[in-house]
Amino acid sequence: MIDGVVTNAKGEPIADAVIVAVPEARLRGRTDRYRKTVSDQSGRFTLHGIPPGDYTLFAWESVDGEAYYDPEFLKSCEGQGVALHVNEGERKSMQVQATSVAGEQP
Repeated sequence: MIDGVVTNAKGEPIADAVIVAVPEARLRGRTDRYRKTVSDQSGRFTLHGIPPGDYTLFAWESVDGEAYYDPEFLKSCEGQGVALHVNEGERKSMQVQATSVAGEQP
C-alpha cells in the first residue's frame, strides 16, 4: 500500500488530483499492474493492492482519460514522477508534486 499527499509547486495540497503508480518499463503493457486513485479534499491518497516491484508514481491535476497507458505520453512525463520499489506487504508514505495538465498532446 502507498499513501501520501499530493501538492502543487508551492507545497499546497491538491484535491481531486489523479495519482497513478506506473510499473517498470517491461510491465507497462500490462494494465493490471497499474494502480490509480484520486486525492481527497486535503490532497491525501491511498493506493491499495500494489504487486511487489518497481514503479514510478505520477500525479496530475488533470489527465485526459487513460493517457498514462500510452508509452509516448509517459515519455513526455519522464522526470516528473517519483521512483519507488514496493516489497510484499510493505506500506509507504509519499509526498508527490502534481504536474498541471496531462494528456494534452500537441
